[in-house]
Amino acid sequence: MKKSILSLIIGAFIFICVMLTTEACKHTLSHPLAAATDTTTGGGNGGGGIDTALQTPIHVCSPDSVYFANDILPLIENHCDLPDHGCHDAKASKAQPLTNYAQLLNDENVVPNSPLTSKVLTTRTRKGEDKMPQPPGIVPTPHEDSLIRKWILQGAKDNYCDGDCSNSNVTFEGSVLPIIKYNCTGCHSGSNPAGKISLTNYDEIAAQAANKKLLATITYSKGYIAMPPYSKLSICDANTLKIWVRNGYPK
Repeated sequence: MKKSILSLIIGAFIFICVMLTTEACKHTLSHPLAAATDTTTGGGNGGGGIDTALQTPIHVCSPDSVYFANDILPLIENHCDLPDHGCHDAKASKAQPLTNYAQLLNDENVVPNSPLTSKVLTTRTRKGEDKMPQPPGIVPTPHEDSLIRKWILQGAKDNYCDGDCSNSNVTFEGSVLPIIKYNCTGCHSGSNPAGKISLTNYDEIAAQAANKKLLATITYSKGYIAMPPYSKLSICDANTLKIWVRNGYPK
């Protein structure tokens, strides 16, 4: 009898430990933008459980501020973290991963208020293997470097905003293409694009809208690979793509 009771106690203890361990191992999204929950609907061109509902921005962006989640992380992903392409992605073995805010502030990669000592900028002028990004990485534009510099001078904060944009006149060239270029083409371009999916022009992007993968991936819908991989698009950008798809992805 005592052995039976002891066995029950041990079994219950093991069960509790397993449940706690399982809960602790669940993936936790690292940023509020990534953790935003969408309401799935069956309407619009998305359908089939893909979120097509527009969301209302909560944290309005200031035009004078540079935001880590909105402005800086997409740049790092496009130029440094390209999955299976870049040196600093989550699978990095020879170089330090740079997939989140904490990693970016390690080892003087970013020194708040000091762009002159931040490696994310100083490595741009180095030579040989010390120069970043290395091929096939895409060199940031002067405008992108200025955004990084301004963010560092503003204290390199782990900040974000939802956006304060007008979606009344969504066009491919003026609205959709800039979002795709900023967030996607770093991985999805060139001779060997990630997932063999290139997103560099209207035909390629419209094809992903037509097969429903564009909205499915950016809304992190079940059964699809979440894109961008490290953080969701801002509500403003996601709404823009949803409206474009809803309108029949016009050219």
